[in-house]
Amino acid sequence: MKKLSLLVLFIAIGLNGQENNENIVSPKVLDQPAFRVGEYLKYTLDYGLISAGYAELSIEEKSKKDGKWTYHMAGYGRTTGITDWAFRTRDYYDTYISEKDLLPIEFIRDVDEGGYLINRHVFFDHNSLTAKDSKLSLDSSITINPGTQDLLSAFYYLRCLDVSDLNRGDKIQLTIFMDHENYPFQLKYLGKETVKIDAGKVKCLKFIPVVQDGRVFRDEESITLWVSDDENKIPVYVKSKLKVGSVKVRLDEYKNLKNPLTFVN
Repeated sequence: MKKLSLLVLFIAIGLNGQENNENIVSPKVLDQPAFRVGEYLKYTLDYGLISAGYAELSIEEKSKKDGKWTYHMAGYGRTTGITDWAFRTRDYYDTYISEKDLLPIEFIRDVDEGGYLINRHVFFDHNSLTAKDSKLSLDSSITINPGTQDLLSAFYYLRCLDVSDLNRGDKIQLTIFMDHENYPFQLKYLGKETVKIDAGKVKCLKFIPVVQDGRVFRDEESITLWVSDDENKIPVYVKSKLKVGSVKVRLDEYKNLKNPLTFVN
């Protein structure tokens, strides 16, 4: 059940992945970010027919840290109802990312998943390509790859890529640092579709994370992600098939988007 962590499932759903270097593309970062301070997103999570929990993502403020202007993003996820009784989960995440290059400077993860506790406070040095967790008595730093993201910063970084020239089958690749390891992450583009949520019909870009067969998920294409095909690039719906049952995550509430969410008739 640890793999069903609310935010980990949603933000880094492809971390069970394995690299496939075919059709890798490197979209440029847009001149202006797709988000602004005050943005708030709420997602509900259903496990089969059961309402299992929700996740909230917000951009708290912009301030200086280590002489750099940074955004502070916060994430919170929790189980509800019968799921909370059976497998109580509370996930807290904070990331501070550089306004200039959207790279993480500091990352905090405080997780309680059914008594399984994770406590991380990671500082990134992208000049020396190292990361260090202040929660551990590490004598040496951990090597990271150029452009490495954390679990939460990756969510916002991917939204700021220019994906207008993607072709079906193209893959976006980056490295995500989690639990003192570097994980390759690939997102494969499948084209455009319209998705209906409570607020209306949204024209979306469709992606699948490239995941390893035989682990938590059924097969390579058992996780599907729909992202709004507008300047916000916010995920509006995620569907995944597990070995037992399925999980659906949908956008339930949003506030203070930088750009209007585009609906279609």
